[in-house]
Amino acid sequence: MADDQPTGVSFRFPGAVLLLGVLLAAAAAIRLVAADGDLWLDEIWSLDNLALAMTWPTLGDRVALLFHDNTHPVNTLYLALVGPGAGPLAYRALSVFAGVATVAVAAAIGWRRTPLQGLISAGLVSVSYPMVHYSSEARGYGVMLLAALAAAWLMETYLERPGRLKAVAFAAVSLLGLASHPTFLPVLAALGAWAAMALYSRHGSAVSTAAGLVVLFGAPLIAFEAFAIVAWNNWMIGGAPPADAAGSAAILTLLTFGIDAYGGGAAIHALALAAPALGALTVWWLARRGDASWVFFLLMVLVFPLALIVIESPWPVWPRYFIVHGLFALILAARGLSLLAGQGAAGKAMAAVALAGFAIGNALLLDSFFAAGRGHYGQALDLIADRSPGPVTVAGYPEFSVATLIVHHARARGLEGTVSFVPVAEDAGPPADWFIDGRSGRQRPKPVIYRTHGRSGVAAYRLVEVFPHWGLSGTTWALYRRREARP
Repeated sequence: MADDQPTGVSFRFPGAVLLLGVLLAAAAAIRLVAADGDLWLDEIWSLDNLALAMTWPTLGDRVALLFHDNTHPVNTLYLALVGPGAGPLAYRALSVFAGVATVAVAAAIGWRRTPLQGLISAGLVSVSYPMVHYSSEARGYGVMLLAALAAAWLMETYLERPGRLKAVAFAAVSLLGLASHPTFLPVLAALGAWAAMALYSRHGSAVSTAAGLVVLFGAPLIAFEAFAIVAWNNWMIGGAPPADAAGSAAILTLLTFGIDAYGGGAAIHALALAAPALGALTVWWLARRGDASWVFFLLMVLVFPLALIVIESPWPVWPRYFIVHGLFALILAARGLSLLAGQGAAGKAMAAVALAGFAIGNALLLDSFFAAGRGHYGQALDLIADRSPGPVTVAGYPEFSVATLIVHHARARGLEGTVSFVPVAEDAGPPADWFIDGRSGRQRPKPVIYRTHGRSGVAAYRLVEVFPHWGLSGTTWALYRRREARP
């Protein structure tokens, strides 16, 4: 660090550690609630790909699983250890644990300066809706976020006082992050820029700086390059509808700070544009105070997200691809609020109002998420089974999504012989008894739809019920029943 002195105002009160414990307990409780509910498409897809890979005869054949974009290796290894047929909480437990640990590491990063900054950092990460969301589902993002914060904490302590054990720990954490999800790569790049600037400032030699960077980043980069060389011609994209980077970045930014990005309106978009300006102001403030981490935050919170928006990616860029940038935006915000609280009574009041708004906004987002979750697929199948005198067929669109969800949840609920999905190719003769529209989203579904079958037949379907989802993952189902299928 260029400035080893704590920044912000020092609030040393006896209850700080106790309050941190309360925040960690709250973070765990919130994530356990968020981890309840049905598995959604991507989680089931990971389980299905794993089950398929386990049928292949050799380990070499199974390695191909690693080159599918829906595979997050650390999470997939955990799913394999849990085994088939487990419940949602068992599959999501690793992410929940990582999410609570992420809150603890956020506190440690801030606490190095002041207990107040540690508590603010922990508070922001513990209740921010996207952080809760991605640390409560069976994907690789929760562990990746933990690795990202741990790598930043280790880097800061290493630059302050280098040590072999710290360098080894940093390399190990970086390997964990890369194996959790590829979006860890920008973290490595930003940490590399920070380390290069700090090491060159200390040694004044390009050779010594390069040697220091090799010690820290050699093993992770070799591992990444080896994987990239093999994956270059073998990578499989699972397929996804269009998603633009600018819109995804705005959604993730707004949700991170407790603003309903799905509400629409000019005011919402204005807030999305204001966030980078506030981030740039805080980065400038850190640089003025001699905090060498400013270059890291500049890259992670501003430059890299902007680059992802400007560069036209051939693949969809979902809001979750900005989740690690949102995490460090929260750490930067905690640093800025701590500095603001040190600017007299007016600064304390402004910081308190900002924290209150953040807490209220995210409480409202979490309430919406807890109410609708990632979807209610099992309930839909139960309703179909309850209203059907015998085995029934179900069609749906998008076909892959609806089929995957039906097959998994029908098996989990013992309805395999009662509810069967039929693809469009088999739906041309007698039309399916039920139809699921998985494209409903936030549009009001039609009360009646008409579907062609065969060469000239038309079947009418009446809307029975809507099974909603809310937030960053999941699907809303509009359930329809064929009119003449009613007993």
